[in-house]
Amino acid sequence: MFFTLLAICLPRSWFDLTNVSDIRVPGGHAFEVIHSLLHPSPYVDRSQAHDLPGTCSPQDIDIAIQASIRKALRGPVLLRDFALRADGGKILPGLTTAVHTDPSAPDQQTFGPEVIIDDLTAIGRCWSAVVPSQVGLSIPALIHPTNVTIDHIPRELAADIGRAPRRMTLWGVVDGKPNHARYKSVIAARARRTPTAPLLTSGHVFLSIASFKYDIAAESHIQTFPVSQDVVESRMNFGVFVLEIMDDWGAPEVCLYRVRIHGIPATLD
Repeated sequence: MFFTLLAICLPRSWFDLTNVSDIRVPGGHAFEVIHSLLHPSPYVDRSQAHDLPGTCSPQDIDIAIQASIRKALRGPVLLRDFALRADGGKILPGLTTAVHTDPSAPDQQTFGPEVIIDDLTAIGRCWSAVVPSQVGLSIPALIHPTNVTIDHIPRELAADIGRAPRRMTLWGVVDGKPNHARYKSVIAARARRTPTAPLLTSGHVFLSIASFKYDIAAESHIQTFPVSQDVVESRMNFGVFVLEIMDDWGAPEVCLYRVRIHGIPATLD
């Protein structure tokens, strides 16, 4: 943002420097930075600047700053989270792995699985469980699921990035005659290439709707994954889900910060 404002607002003559290599910015010489400003990205819209080339008014700067603030507050995932507790999402204990606290560490703060459907993310505020494990979720309305998002904290802030989840499967509970008919078609086409249920089922019929891997080396610590195409095409709807965590990145326990479930509200058949 700072360099975008420089590229828009400062006169080009400001960059006519003879000792650019002597200028330093955090991370090294400023030559690359200056070069990018002299040859700005096509994504920098200079038409938004003041009519006089290389300058802009305080109002221009204020507009650009406010736009960036609004974008940051929206966050990187512009999809409704149907699992959000504030909107009626719930944890289902019967479909959730029991967590046993360590009596030798009475001062250790622990959080229940409810934290994974809150929109407050803070370092250490996560659900800890031994892998493999699972957590059951219910949402307030039936949806045709399209995506699932996993939140963690940035790698640079994590005391042990090995506690980030790795391989996961999102399951949906199959309910209702139309869904059962579609379920049979999906399972037949898959030829049982995948497991048919998580470890804890409470007697429900399940369908694997997404299998994915959280990548600790990815640029973003908030990662969104698509639902399997055959599930999307089936038009099945779901209101109960299980997130199964097969493993983490090498720690004794996984630390799950947040799960978001996205989709399209369903209409009754």
